[in-house]
Amino acid sequence: MNPIRVRKKVVAQLAKIKFKKGIYTFVSKPEDYLTVNKAICSYLTKNLKFSGIYVSLNNSCKEMLEKFDKEKIDTNKLLFIESTGQEPKSRINSCISLKNNRSLTELSLSISEACKNKKNQFIFFDSVSTLLVYNNLETTEQFVHYIVNRIKNLGLFMVLISIEDEKSNKLLPILSQFCDKIIRIN
Repeated sequence: MNPIRVRKKVVAQLAKIKFKKGIYTFVSKPEDYLTVNKAICSYLTKNLKFSGIYVSLNNSCKEMLEKFDKEKIDTNKLLFIESTGQEPKSRINSCISLKNNRSLTELSLSISEACKNKKNQFIFFDSVSTLLVYNNLETTEQFVHYIVNRIKNLGLFMVLISIEDEKSNKLLPILSQFCDKIIRIN
C-alpha cells in the first residue's frame, strides 16, 4: 500500500483511541511495517507529546534513531530497549541493550525497570512477530500475557506491533483476549 495511505489509516485509527491507558495491537503487512511504526511513534510523541519506551526486537537503537530522525520524531522522548539478537552495539544514553532475543526474563526485567520512570506514558513493542522467531507459540503467549497484564496494572498505554503472516496470525486470537483492540492496517 502507498505509504501516505498507510500513514493516514494509522492516524485515523489512533485518533479514535483514548490514550490514558489500554493495550492495542496493530497488525500490518510486512511491506507496511516500518511506515506503521513511524506513524504511531510520530503521533504519540508529536501530536500527543507523550514520552515512552520503544522496545525493538528487530532493529538496533542506532538504526531506529536514524529512521526516526529522518521523520523528525522527537527521540528525546523515547527510551529504547534493544534486543536484536546480536551483541549490544549501541552506546547511547537513552538505550538499554539486551544480550539476546531469547531471554524473555531479561526483557521483562528491563521493561519493568523502565516503567518505574513516571514520565513514560506509553510502551511501543516492536514486535510480537519477532518473539515467535525465537520462541514457540506457547512461550510467546505466556510472555505477552504476563507483560500485557503488567502494563495494565501500571496503568500505561501500550502498542504491540504484529506482522501479518502465518505464525503471527496464530497469536492474534490470544492477543484479542488481552488487548483492548486489534487494529488491522491493510
